[in-house]
Amino acid sequence: MHGFAVLKKIGLPLLSAFMVLVATIPSTMAAPKETTPLMIHRPEQVNPANAVDPVRKDTVDRYALGVVLPLTGPHSQEGERALEALMLGTGVFEGSRKTPVRIFIEDTQSRPESAKAAVQALVREEKVVGILGPLQEDEAMEAAGEAQRLKVPIVTLAKKEDITSIGDYVFRYSMTNPMQMQTLVKYAMVNRGFRHFVVLYPRDRYGEEMQKLFQEEVRRRDGTIRNIQSYDKAKMDFSHEIRALVGLPALNGEGEPVAEQAETTRPADSAFDGLFLPDSQERLDQITAQLFFHGVEGVRLLGTSCWNSAGLLGQAGDYLEGAVFVDAFFLDSVNREVNDFIDIFYTAFARDPDSADALLYDASSAAAKLIWQGQTETRDQFRYALTKLKNYPGIAGMASIGENRNAQIELLILGIRDGRIVQLH
Repeated sequence: MHGFAVLKKIGLPLLSAFMVLVATIPSTMAAPKETTPLMIHRPEQVNPANAVDPVRKDTVDRYALGVVLPLTGPHSQEGERALEALMLGTGVFEGSRKTPVRIFIEDTQSRPESAKAAVQALVREEKVVGILGPLQEDEAMEAAGEAQRLKVPIVTLAKKEDITSIGDYVFRYSMTNPMQMQTLVKYAMVNRGFRHFVVLYPRDRYGEEMQKLFQEEVRRRDGTIRNIQSYDKAKMDFSHEIRALVGLPALNGEGEPVAEQAETTRPADSAFDGLFLPDSQERLDQITAQLFFHGVEGVRLLGTSCWNSAGLLGQAGDYLEGAVFVDAFFLDSVNREVNDFIDIFYTAFARDPDSADALLYDASSAAAKLIWQGQTETRDQFRYALTKLKNYPGIAGMASIGENRNAQIELLILGIRDGRIVQLH
């Protein structure tokens, strides 16, 4: 039997997109003519208030895998992009694989209460052996709570750090912020020998979290944080923060150093090995130019996955030589499997994949592989197989399900060398 997908309560635009996928996917992945890779099913709306008792093991469809995503509402664009990667990963359109896996898709409508109802529908109506999704934290919490109650394994795709604490049927496959900081600091301190750091971060939720995690990881490895400065994201001038960060005297109203401070502060020197800057590529352009303006040259910058964009080497390119950052995916990888994935993805969807696509592809391909290898006749067997997932060779890096059922992913170290983004490790 070949796999297929059932799209439930989804409009014609998305249906058309997947019909195009079937028509344009490379011949090595195209479904044979005699199969029906795409079906439409429109069941009655599930009432979130209805209680659903856990389904007996003998009623489970061992080849049915559920997907819960926001395909309508404010998060629909993100949900539709995620669905592309998930469908490609499950292999339901890949004729050469001849997978028996069947995919049932429920729309959360970008509402947490609908995410709970979606889990109920997949368990009660489709008898799925497991569920993938959702993406957003609030939807994922509702879906995970209901999946735990119904004792159906769910692999959430959200970044929420403590979501797996809900229970032993809840897993997470995502690149998390702690994962990024562990990888970055380990490379800086072990591979590069850095010991002393300064931090310049934006006063927003992301900046606050990343600088805290960075400090914790540096200190855990017996490094030191020499200075920390934060800035308002609405500002365009970072002179005060930059000069305070590296020990230069403040400027007066005429842009001249304050004489009293000039006698007691030292100029920027080798007091630190690296400057951590957890902000977007756009603001990086502004800050690096101002670092140069204030005479702070040769600084080794450290960043996050936010830097991994096509515009990174634009205006700030000249100032980023030697910079290092992390991500789960590199579009210019020399890895053959990654290049094949990029080619197939672009042919199918007319766009380049990014880190989120690679992670979603890996999560769905790992789940589908466990199913079609025949290791999951029951939900408990599927849950057990997930806990034993080790060294899975994903597009986004080797992955294993670790402590508290979180995927541990070997992230990439990327850097700027000779004006180009290259993979360092």
